[in-house]
Amino acid sequence: MIAEHYIVNRYKKGLSKGLSEGRRDQHQQWLAWYERQQAAHREGRPFTEPPPAGPQGEKGR
Repeated sequence: MIAEHYIVNRYKKGLSKGLSEGRRDQHQQWLAWYERQQAAHREGRPFTEPPPAGPQGEKGR
């Protein structure tokens, strides 16, 4: 739980520190995906949605 808050807060801080619009959009996509993944985990639901595309349009690891 503490790690989750750390990760989410770190992403949110990154969004406000002058990132380019493209990077900001990518951070927002990852944060939204991560929050959906964590919600599914907490609720005991399967989560099969792939992570958002990376910087070169590749799917995440």
